[in-house]
Amino acid sequence: LGRRRQRASIGVHDLAHLAPPFHVKTVDEQHAFVPLAREQSMSIADILAHHPKGVEYADLLSGMAAYPLIVDDNEEVLSFPPIINGDQTTVTHSTRDFFIDVTGWDERACEASLMLVSLQLAQWGGQVESVDITTCQGDEITTPNGAGKTHVVPEELVQDLLGRSFTDDELQAAIQRMGGRFEGRQPAPNDAPKQSNSMAVASSGTSELVFTMPRWRFDLLHPVDMVEELAIGHGYEDLGVDAPKATLTAQPRADHHLRRRLRASMQGMGMMQIQSLTLSNMDDQFTRMRWKPTHAVTTITNPITIDHTVLRQHLLPGLLKLLATNRHHDLPQSVYELGTVVRDHQNTERLAFLTAERSGGFAAVRGRVQAFCKDLGVTNWDVEPLEAGDGPWLAGRGAKLVINGSWVGCFGELDPTVSSAYELRVPLNGAEFDVNALMAAAIDPV
Repeated sequence: LGRRRQRASIGVHDLAHLAPPFHVKTVDEQHAFVPLAREQSMSIADILAHHPKGVEYADLLSGMAAYPLIVDDNEEVLSFPPIINGDQTTVTHSTRDFFIDVTGWDERACEASLMLVSLQLAQWGGQVESVDITTCQGDEITTPNGAGKTHVVPEELVQDLLGRSFTDDELQAAIQRMGGRFEGRQPAPNDAPKQSNSMAVASSGTSELVFTMPRWRFDLLHPVDMVEELAIGHGYEDLGVDAPKATLTAQPRADHHLRRRLRASMQGMGMMQIQSLTLSNMDDQFTRMRWKPTHAVTTITNPITIDHTVLRQHLLPGLLKLLATNRHHDLPQSVYELGTVVRDHQNTERLAFLTAERSGGFAAVRGRVQAFCKDLGVTNWDVEPLEAGDGPWLAGRGAKLVINGSWVGCFGELDPTVSSAYELRVPLNGAEFDVNALMAAAIDPV
């Protein structure tokens, strides 16, 4: 949930050593205090440069002219978020009263983290007490807030997605099974449109369903999520049956045969197909991969997380993240993705594969590319070298694939500095191709 402190970080303190009230202030890099597990005072600059936690998370505060501290009424440091706690509040086996702080750039992630920690402590027999907070704008809030969160769902959305209407008793029974409460129906707002173009907005003259769900249910982002809760609580088997009303006759897409042949080639080389998220971020797509944006980047106006701020333009970062998640499994690991990317605000198809193997190198990936071209029936293909630093490839181990005089993609051995950014310590080789360019360059025999 905290995404390695990028969204939220949690601090646990021994309340017996603190003097409320607490407040947040900013200091310069020369300000010093004794950090957790140390006996000597260290400046902010020294912590970021030499303390293990400071070195690990220093990038989160990169570029800041001042740094945040949480202190008590005696100016004792509780925390230097999101890096390290102060040694003054170290928790021991004799600690009986805890003070929990959650800080971060994502308020929703912070609230959810605090609620989950509080509920777990309460389940262990602890008594949770709230804290009154005065924000920098002067607003008064109380955390943790155990009150439920209200969700409003257009009734017509429920009927459209689930194919039936529900009585009040059915709604109450279904949502109660999911830990919520049905509050009733209310008419759509006076300013509701006659014909809604959004699933979250009710049309004029219709009704809205009002539900209360536990505040820790941070996974409920949209009215569609509440419709899913209703479907699960009611039971999919009791939703009834219906016949499709749309015409079901169809014909294959123009690229259907090529996509089938691409998948067959990848699977013939022992690769497993995956499907990663279309949402990504500039760091994963370009900075870590050493690619420069050559097409307009489509950004998310109100991103929910800092990890999902743009629509992807490359597939390889998603494959790297997948292998990083599965790095505890045995080698070799070979995966590929045939998926959609967004370039110049238009959808386009790309194909990428990535292999982690101890003996892998440029010769191995070139052999796979050669087999790939053979599977496509391509005979007029060539390889051209890539300049050093042009993409994630190791210098002298990256190349362009040219088919019938057209550049369709690139392949090579990944630079260890790139793979280490994803905590991968094994040799990697892979490739990424433009499917539209492949379609234009490779003749479809079908």
